[in-house]
Amino acid sequence: MDKINIGISACLTGKKVRYDGSHKQDHYITDTLGKYFEFSPVCPEVEYGLPVPREPMRLTGDPQNPRLVTIRTYMDHTDGMKKWAEEKTKGLTGRNCAVLFLRAVHRLQA
Repeated sequence: MDKINIGISACLTGKKVRYDGSHKQDHYITDTLGKYFEFSPVCPEVEYGLPVPREPMRLTGDPQNPRLVTIRTYMDHTDGMKKWAEEKTKGLTGRNCAVLFLRAVHRLQA
């Protein structure tokens, strides 16, 4: 039986791509679900071109139109990340990717 392809945060698979150079490997995902699913690891920040380690970012502003901004230097990565996301989702669709599961959870700051 063919495994279903799932796009997943690279940090959840053990890749050290988080802003601080760490990972958030989830063994339930890799060891248990990995028996049934094929994973396509994705790290938006790294694929967009940001380094590891990097300055942390957060979503700010209008909840209907938030901006992705670094927390110390206030560099706005919104437009570049939107462009990356459009291209990435096209690529995953072409690979018959069933789901895209990204771990990143951000609090929106006004």
